[in-house]
Amino acid sequence: GGTVQIGLLTAIMVGTPIIGQLLFASYLHIQPRKRGFLLLGVGLRVVALASVALILLVAESIVPQILISLIFILMFVFALSGTFAGVSYTDILGKSIAVEQRNQFFVSRQIFTSVAFLISAPISRWVLGHFAYPLNYVWMFGLASGLLFIAFFGFWAIDEPVEQPS
Repeated sequence: GGTVQIGLLTAIMVGTPIIGQLLFASYLHIQPRKRGFLLLGVGLRVVALASVALILLVAESIVPQILISLIFILMFVFALSGTFAGVSYTDILGKSIAVEQRNQFFVSRQIFTSVAFLISAPISRWVLGHFAYPLNYVWMFGLASGLLFIAFFGFWAIDEPVEQPS
C-alpha cells in the first residue's frame, strides 16, 4: 500500500482503541459483570485475525480495492474489540488481585510478555522469510488467531468476583 493507506491503517490501529475507550468505558464501568464483554472482545479479535488469514489465502482472486477495504474493516473490528477486552480485563484484574499481590503479578506478567516477544520475533522472521506472499501473512494471521483462540479459554476460566453495589 501507499503512504495514505499505511497512514489510514495506523490511524485505525492507534486511534480506534482510544476513541472506543472514550465511547464505551463509561458503559462498561457501570456493568456489574465484565467477563462477557472480555470474551466478546477476545472472540471478535480471533474472528478478525482468522478472517484476514482466509482473505489473504484467496487474495489473488479479490479486486485489490476490495481486498484493502476488507483488511481495513477487519483491522477496525480488531482494534475496536480490543477496547471491550482491554477495559474489561483491567477491571477484572483490579477486582481479582489483592493490592499486596499486584506488584508481583504485574512484574511476572511483564517478564512473561517480554520472553514471549523474544520467542515470537525469530519465529515471525522465519515464517515471513520461509513462505512467499501471501502464504507468509496467512501463516502470521492464522498463528495469531490460533494463539488468541487458545488464550480465549484462559479468559473464559477467569472467576470474576461479583461486584458489591455501593
